[in-house]
Amino acid sequence: MDILKLRSFVMVARLGHLPRAAERLALTQPAVTAQIKAIEQEIGIALFDRSPGKITLTRSGEVLLGEAEHVLAVFEGFARRARQIKGEVTGSML
Repeated sequence: MDILKLRSFVMVARLGHLPRAAERLALTQPAVTAQIKAIEQEIGIALFDRSPGKITLTRSGEVLLGEAEHVLAVFEGFARRARQIKGEVTGSML
């Protein structure tokens, strides 16, 4: 599982709408759908209940959403800290 798939899961869960989630992620709707299905196949759990024009989290999806949000927050914190380090002056002045 990769961070992009987790982002798709979280965005769809937050918005409850695949096309809007795809738009926010700058991806196509089929790409987001494929990412969600890939996660579900990998973990063997349905994350969403799907019906025409509607997608809602399953109970398992609700439980795992918090974990996915935590992973994304840690990843974003790592990336933010890396950017800070990159911008810092290092070495010693003589």
